[in-house]
Amino acid sequence: MFGIAAMGNLTVFVTLSRRRHQKSRMSLMMRHLAAADLVVTFLTIPLEVSWLLAARWMAENSACHFFLALQAFGLYLSRNVLICVSLDRYLAIFHPQNVSDALRRGKIMLTVAWICSLIYALPPVRSLLLELLYQVGISGSDDISTVGMETSRMPKISTIKRTKDTTLRVTIAVVTAFVICWTPYVVLTLW
Repeated sequence: MFGIAAMGNLTVFVTLSRRRHQKSRMSLMMRHLAAADLVVTFLTIPLEVSWLLAARWMAENSACHFFLALQAFGLYLSRNVLICVSLDRYLAIFHPQNVSDALRRGKIMLTVAWICSLIYALPPVRSLLLELLYQVGISGSDDISTVGMETSRMPKISTIKRTKDTTLRVTIAVVTAFVICWTPYVVLTLW
């Protein structure tokens, strides 16, 4: 999983970071999603594996809190960026005429996602939550489509309908894949 996630997300991030893609709002969202997934790949997965393999924590208590915060940050960030992508796609599909501020709005949403993820990951904030709600909150957020199409100012009705249908199909596929991939982790965590 580590190798596949690292190669896939690094490829997406590098490809979308090229200059020709930089002005696209969807490219911006996907770059941030790939970056968030790289945080999960390079921080959360190794920490989870090392904690499962080790019989006990060998470092100081403060290091444990620090690494738990890093792990939580990656998971919160991944979910928050997916929420930004979902909101952006919703607005692009159902309010296609409001494209003038879309890039600025997308940047603001992504900034809020990063800041909120950092705040949520802080140990004092996390300690306010009940353990069960904390675990379910990290593992079981709802995700919607991460794929959509940029729309022109005056799209034809048939184009809008096709775009909505495609987005609905992709949304169902993404949510189904998310549920299948995350259910074992959620069940294990709750157990």
